[in-house]
Amino acid sequence: MINSELEQLGVDFEPGQRRFERLQKIMDVYEIDYSWLP
Repeated sequence: MINSELEQLGVDFEPGQRRFERLQKIMDVYEIDYSWLP
């Protein structure tokens, strides 16, 4: 699920540093939204 969403956001096609920063922001969002998961 997350992989397809990352592809839709174009993360896999961004340069290394920008991709890493974007990925950090995305993971921060998921950590907040899904903090209730085990």
